[in-house]
Amino acid sequence: MIVDDNETIVELLGDILSVEGFEVEEVLSGNECLEKVNGSIDLILLDITMPGMDGWVVVEKLREMDLDPGPRVILLSALQESEVPVDPDDPLVRGYIKKPFKPELMLKRIRKVLGTAS
Repeated sequence: MIVDDNETIVELLGDILSVEGFEVEEVLSGNECLEKVNGSIDLILLDITMPGMDGWVVVEKLREMDLDPGPRVILLSALQESEVPVDPDDPLVRGYIKKPFKPELMLKRIRKVLGTAS
């Protein structure tokens, strides 16, 4: 699932991932993400800075949902990595991708998180 308030970014990420064989759900807000997320979602690419409900709130609400199996989250942001605290032992938030992103590095990170890295 791709969650970002910027429709252009959602479409670009969706196109890249679809070409690579991933099934993609595209949503434009934290609320829409929470309405559609379920135990069959493996990964959420989640923008941190969104109006209404930011990515940090979405992460907390996902924790409260206690989905089994739950999705893993990779945060997306233009913030510097030092501004995005990611605990390497967190079972939910599994990493960070800085915008603008390089598709090959993004795909490598996604495959690593999903355990499909080659």
